[in-house]
Amino acid sequence: MEGSIKRHSEKLTNMKSKYDDLQARLVSLEESVERREQLGRRTNLLFHGLKEDEPGALRDVIFRLLNGYFTHKTWRDEDIEDVHRLGHRTQSSRPRAVFVKLSRQSDAMLALRSKEGRDTLRDRGGVRVAAE
Repeated sequence: MEGSIKRHSEKLTNMKSKYDDLQARLVSLEESVERREQLGRRTNLLFHGLKEDEPGALRDVIFRLLNGYFTHKTWRDEDIEDVHRLGHRTQSSRPRAVFVKLSRQSDAMLALRSKEGRDTLRDRGGVRVAAE
């Protein structure tokens, strides 16, 4: 009987040790995922105030805005990975934000740091640009 209790005690100790190791690994993986998500968001821009009925495809509208107001570079198709509106269309008069995922973090940072481009876009078109 004592031998059986000792074996079970050793098994429980072993299982507790494995559980603690797995829990530590889980925390580490969650932190890693969070870091990767944060890095991925660094290339994202949000355009607020862009009219829902803006003529042309949304991607083309974003290209016009980027090339018109953020002139530190000539924006090309490969500079933008994704463009779409956020949320569902509602009866509200407020337009939905436009999500833009750029290919390079440096492009997003340059656009966000371009105070003149952002201010001119806001003053002339009523469109604000922000980081996600």
